[in-house]
Parts: sequence; C-alpha cells; structure tokens
Amino acid sequence: MLEIEVAEVRGYCPVYRVGDKIVVDDPEIVLGKTDALCTHALSSLLHYVLVLERGADPVELGLSKPDKIVGCVKLMLDKKNDWEKPLRRR
Repeated sequence: MLEIEVAEVRGYCPVYRVGDKIVVDDPEIVLGKTDALCTHALSSLLHYVLVLERGADPVELGLSKPDKIVGCVKLMLDKKNDWEKPLRRR
C-alpha cells in the first residue's frame, strides 16, 4: 500500500489542501481513504506509484535521500500553481 500526502501547496490549487492523501493499493485507488483526486496529479504520479508499489527504491528513483523514508514529487501546472506530494511506503 502506498500513501501520498500533500505537504505544501503554493499558489492556488482547486483540488488539494495540505494534508490531503491519496491511498493506493495496487491496482486500486482506495477511494474511502483518499481525500481528493486530480487528473493532473494522477498523470504525473502514476509511473512512480506503479514501481514504488512493487518495491522500487525511492533513492534510486531520485525521489528521496538515503537518510529519509519519504520521497517527494513536485507537480507544476503553471508558474502560479505548483505543489509537492511526499510519497510514503506503508
């Protein structure tokens, strides 16, 4: 199971607030535990979700540092809207 949590929202995002979560239990997005779902975020995260669910190392993917258990993906729609979502394996 993979939990993605919004750590920061810069500018305006109509979908996510800090602390919102997306929970994935491959191949399913667990809607009952997911706060919001954005097609822009999903398209950016999907390839990471698939490999992290199968045990890929976030450090090798460039998503985390060796001393951290949390990875980070930054999503940007335009110069006014960008946000980061940490990825956490459970």
